[in-house]
Amino acid sequence: SRIAEAARNVFARTATHDQIRSYYQNMEKQTQDRMDIINYLVDLQKGSGEEETEKKLNNIQESIKNQLQQVQKEKENAFKQAGIL
Repeated sequence: SRIAEAARNVFARTATHDQIRSYYQNMEKQTQDRMDIINYLVDLQKGSGEEETEKKLNNIQESIKNQLQQVQKEKENAFKQAGIL
């Protein structure tokens, strides 16, 4: 697939601008989709009295937030290494 090829090239540091953009757009979308789902679950769980579940969901939410930030940092670095930024 186009994304798989872009991923290989990004990691090999041979990706074109379009491949870098496509790969990281895909990664950001996947991560954002997970964030949307967990945000929905956190909202559903609020006030349920199930503190343990709320705590677990909040931990997952924080983890996904960190993943999204990491993807954005990696995207910026990939563009810098490719001489685009």
